[in-house]
Amino acid sequence: MTKSALVQNTANSSLWSLTITWQPTATQVGIQVFCAVASDSASVQSDQYCVTFSVGLTSVPFCPGATVTTTYEDLS
Repeated sequence: MTKSALVQNTANSSLWSLTITWQPTATQVGIQVFCAVASDSASVQSDQYCVTFSVGLTSVPFCPGATVTTTYEDLS
């Protein structure tokens, strides 16, 4: 799993984003859950959010991947 640098939104300076990339191995076939929490510079944390997805043995050409976007504004 890799994580990109944190990038500030140019249209709204209170919004930030990053990209997380993961390529599963054959031993990770089946239902997977990814959970994350955002935190701001004052260490205020968001609620945890989770994404559940299924990993298959072969790629699915009609579903090349999806972007999941969750936005939290700076609460401090």
